[in-house]
Amino acid sequence: IGMTGLLLDTALDEDQRRYAEMVRSSGESLLGLINDILDFSKIEAGKLVMERLDFDLRVLLDELAELMAVRTQEKGLEFLCAVSSAVPDKLIGDPGRLRQTLINLIGNAIKFTARGEISLRVTLEEEGEQEALIRFSVRDTGIGIPGDRQAQLFEKFTQVDGATTRQYGGTGLGLSITQHLVQAMGGQVSVHDNTPHGTVFRVELAAAEARSSEAA
Repeated sequence: IGMTGLLLDTALDEDQRRYAEMVRSSGESLLGLINDILDFSKIEAGKLVMERLDFDLRVLLDELAELMAVRTQEKGLEFLCAVSSAVPDKLIGDPGRLRQTLINLIGNAIKFTARGEISLRVTLEEEGEQEALIRFSVRDTGIGIPGDRQAQLFEKFTQVDGATTRQYGGTGLGLSITQHLVQAMGGQVSVHDNTPHGTVFRVELAAAEARSSEAA
């Protein structure tokens, strides 16, 4: 994948560029599939390990927004990221798994959205003496999900229907893995209709706040 990226930075004619982009896209899809299978194997074996580290949430979100903006632009979509000023900067948790969770949800939104925008909104729902309840909302303007299918989305190897699998691809593992990751972090994930069209995924996590003098 890396070498293909370097190839795309060279002078190529139209056909060569198209072929190289196909190789990169296929490689990224295969890598995503392998990572999903590895993660799910860890989950089923009970070997999913969560770290507990000090991290800066806003730095994580800034880096994530930069990455997702590139991916949405490649599909002709707009990406918006809004973080409430009330959300604490310094938290204790697993930044890698939080990042993976948000990438899974935003990537899923990109896959099923042909036009419009994807947005990530981060808000503070409650704040105690040591913990903050933070909500991450991923909203899209995509194909939407019928109400009677929403509860099944987090089951392994499940998509909306067979036609969805044929058109958009995927293993049906991504959302199941996401749910397990969120639960392992002590949170919950849910799906809702985005009126008038599209879908909203919400993740709520109770995260411990790190003292500024201790946070990295």
